[in-house]
Amino acid sequence: MSDEWRCRYKTGKCDFPRAIKYNKKTGAASLLLLCERHRRLQNKTKKRSDTKYKHDRAMLRVLKRLSPKQVESLEPFTPSELEILAYYLL
Repeated sequence: MSDEWRCRYKTGKCDFPRAIKYNKKTGAASLLLLCERHRRLQNKTKKRSDTKYKHDRAMLRVLKRLSPKQVESLEPFTPSELEILAYYLL
């Protein structure tokens, strides 16, 4: 298989063909950089990273609101913030 059609995963050792994406409107096909296996792996890693980032940001919001400097802020906690508090306090 030519290098043009090979998966371009960062190790450079994948011999699977690159995945093809079809445009629903025009029906045109475009060649993606990774094979289907590595696309799924990268998507899973990205989702895990995004979830961790979202959780960390929510935790920072909770900690910021619990700090004694922020007494004037009397807004109620959101359900996700309450869930985080319950997880760590109970």
